[in-house]
Amino acid sequence: MNLAGRLDRLRGRPAEVTPDSLAHQLQRLDGRRTAKTASPPRIDTLARALQLQVCGEALLLCERQYRLPQAQHPPDLTMLPEVHGLADPDWVYLDTETTGLSGGVGNLAFMVGVARYTNAQTLAVRQYLLGGFSAEAAMLRDLVDWVGRDAVLVSYNGKCFDLPLLGARCAMQRVEDGLGGLRHLDLMYTVRRAYRRFWPDCRLQTAEKRLLDLHRAGDLPGSEAPAAWQAWLRRGETAALGGVLRHNF
Repeated sequence: MNLAGRLDRLRGRPAEVTPDSLAHQLQRLDGRRTAKTASPPRIDTLARALQLQVCGEALLLCERQYRLPQAQHPPDLTMLPEVHGLADPDWVYLDTETTGLSGGVGNLAFMVGVARYTNAQTLAVRQYLLGGFSAEAAMLRDLVDWVGRDAVLVSYNGKCFDLPLLGARCAMQRVEDGLGGLRHLDLMYTVRRAYRRFWPDCRLQTAEKRLLDLHRAGDLPGSEAPAAWQAWLRRGETAALGGVLRHNF
């Protein structure tokens, strides 16, 4: 075909758009728009599935109390050198589940567990769960308020991980960091001093097995917790997140 013929073809009439083809294209566009603006999973669905209390826009809470046997008493942690001689401390035990195992601005705690003895025989446990990103500020404010200004924190690797992370998130959310200045007993350092020459490692799971004879079964390992939370956010799946909750109780 010569050049003139090609130009004639290019100048040809455009394909006619029939009502049926136009309707089909609009239908496809509407389908894409619906997929992009699909509503997030409902928070009450998560609350029912995990038996949690909704206490904010996307914040869930679980509180339990455990009675110790009459012959059992809370451990006397004031014998440890870090807090030796501390008079009648208000111990608050703290742990987090986060979206990643490293630091960084994008890492946040989607689950925070705290506990304290309300008397010699009763341990009160409170667990926060974010049903979405919008609940983080409310969780941090309530957490700081519940812990109080006179508590002594107890954690496992909290000095290097949990507390710096929570402090950074408080700064991001413009919430007063009431945790960073508290007295803090990090039991990982105590365990390392006593057992690092005898154990293969001093991870929390190792300490639980060797010191407490605690062998976890049926819960979800902490390393799989971030994927469980993402499964809820993206697909509304609750089963794996329930495993994370059981792990922390």
